[in-house]
Amino acid sequence: MELHQSSCRIDTVFLDRGRIRGSDLSMAPLVGTTFQLDEQEKELWVKLDAETIGPLALNESFLHDPCPGRRPAEAGHLGECLREWNRGVIWEHIQIEGEDHEIGCQINTDKHMLIFEISPRSARFAAVNEGVVFDQNIRQGQASFMIQDNREAAQPLIIEKQSFGRETCVWNGKTVYWSVAAYDEDHIELHGCQGAVYSWSRPAAR
Repeated sequence: MELHQSSCRIDTVFLDRGRIRGSDLSMAPLVGTTFQLDEQEKELWVKLDAETIGPLALNESFLHDPCPGRRPAEAGHLGECLREWNRGVIWEHIQIEGEDHEIGCQINTDKHMLIFEISPRSARFAAVNEGVVFDQNIRQGQASFMIQDNREAAQPLIIEKQSFGRETCVWNGKTVYWSVAAYDEDHIELHGCQGAVYSWSRPAAR
C-alpha cells in the first residue's frame, strides 16, 4: 500500500505469558510456528513449514548486541553522535491489566532501525551533522507500506543536505529528514513531523 494510505484491516495474534491474545484468535495456530534459516554463501532462505522463502540478501550481521557510543555532542560530529547514541537493543513494554508486559524490541545498528512489535517497522537510516535521514521499507500500523523490492534497503541511503528544514521535518518522496533543532553535550533535539521534537540522549555508561 502507499505510505500515506490508511490500512483497510490489520489483524494481530501473539503469545503473552502463556495466553493467546490478539484481534483475530483464529490465527492462534500460527503462534510458535517454527522456521529454519538456510544460509548459502551470502544468501539466506527461510523455510516455514512446507513453504520456502528466498533468497534473502545478508546485508548486515553482528555477533553481540550493538553497543551505543558515548562521545559528547559537538558541532563537528553531531552525525556520529546521532548514529552511535541510537545503537543498541531496547525492549518495549506496556501495561496490561496492571502488569508489565514485553511487546517487542528495537534493534538499532549503524545502518538500520528495526522495530519488532505488534505493528512492525523497518527503516534504513543515516545521520549527518545536519540531522537524521531515513527511508522506511516496511511499516504496518495506521498506514501500511512495503517497498516493491526490499533489496533496495541494502543500498546506501542517498542524502540531499539541502532537504533539511530548519524548523520542521521534510518529506522527499518516501525519504524523511529530521533536522537538528538544538544540542548540548548530552542531548540532541530533532525536528520531527507534525510539530514533534525528538530528544536523543547520550547513553549512560554501562
